[in-house]
Amino acid sequence: MMKKQLLFLGLFITAIVLSACGGDQSGNAEEEDGMEPMLATKVVMPEDIQPNEEVTFQAKVTQGEEAVEDADYVKFEFWAEGASEEDHEKIEAEHKGDGVYEVSYTFEEEGAYYLFAHTQARDMHVMPKKKFPVGDVEITEDKKDDDMEGNGDSH
Repeated sequence: MMKKQLLFLGLFITAIVLSACGGDQSGNAEEEDGMEPMLATKVVMPEDIQPNEEVTFQAKVTQGEEAVEDADYVKFEFWAEGASEEDHEKIEAEHKGDGVYEVSYTFEEEGAYYLFAHTQARDMHVMPKKKFPVGDVEITEDKKDDDMEGNGDSH
């Protein structure tokens, strides 16, 4: 008689545990896991950039729908196509408000250039990359270097 009661109790507990695992699956995974939305950085820049003219670059930093006002840093890294690592120039952006971080830069020569917008905020790091022309040059997009808006990894 005791074995039947223990067996019944065991089956009952198992049924409860299994039914709890199949609970309501509504809502998104971020909400259920308590995860915050990913950090995103959108680079805004002029379409026509000429040598020896100062231009302004902006990084609009958001997390979900919220503008990020407390980034640890936003640094723009500029380099000409084919340049060595030593020839990359990093400039810290100035916070302008409403999630916008800004830097001004002058390119001395025409050619194809790249930039990273290194963004560190809220224990996350993203670094979207852009390729763009300076002056009257044709550029081809790198296949694996597509615009990486908002892509990054959490730390």
